[in-house]
Amino acid sequence: MSAIVFTSQDLERFWAKVDLWFGITDEDCWEWKAFLNAASRGKFWINGRDHFSARVAFAIRNGTLPSGLACHTCDNPRCVNPSHLYDGNEKTNRQDAIARGRIGVLKYHCRHGHAFTPENTGWSWDKIESKYRRVCRQCYRGFTKKYYDKHKKKD
Repeated sequence: MSAIVFTSQDLERFWAKVDLWFGITDEDCWEWKAFLNAASRGKFWINGRDHFSARVAFAIRNGTLPSGLACHTCDNPRCVNPSHLYDGNEKTNRQDAIARGRIGVLKYHCRHGHAFTPENTGWSWDKIESKYRRVCRQCYRGFTKKYYDKHKKKD
């Protein structure tokens, strides 16, 4: 863990970017209201570089930056409540996400509710993401039939 030195101005700047409303408790999420990246993670400039806001909040409470990731117990990437953060790493973060059902959960049905059984599952190459994707054969048959009916030549 690396130590980080905060001036009173740094702390004032940091907490000015946090949504702390009257009556908020330690149980509530303290949401970051300044810049967010594409993953909804806050960024804060301190000591000549950008840091994730959750890591800075962890350092304010503990005196040092986390050795790995500042993981959330609340599943809210905008939260900077130090009591919702713990020092983790990629492995513990992924295990936590799987246990909470945020990632790695297999989908057993297509978006129209058809089961992905061996008989009803096909594979299609996704040119944009350069990988194969599962395809519901029942939906695919319906789509191709609608397309054919719409575009067939009228005699």
